[in-house]
Amino acid sequence: MKKIVRLTETDLTRIVKGIITEDRFTTVTHYIEMIEDVLDNYDSIDCENINKKYERFYCESISEFSKEKIEIVLEKFKEERAELMHNEFSGLFGG
Repeated sequence: MKKIVRLTETDLTRIVKGIITEDRFTTVTHYIEMIEDVLDNYDSIDCENINKKYERFYCESISEFSKEKIEIVLEKFKEERAELMHNEFSGLFGG
């Protein structure tokens, strides 16, 4: 026996927004972790001898940035993650 579930447009919008927010949260968190690894090991990264994922990320994506600029990017990602969390929880609790 099949069960048919009917969603209103509001339900569907809520579900899609949840998926998008969750995906963005996961992506932002991934970059935060990667950048933190880069900064923790900043002075020892050798782009001629890449062994770790964060080294590859640094060498292929952000090596042209100064350490200070990378720290600023990290802070922006942390702000975005905090905003995503705030929006998610305020939606849950109606605040």
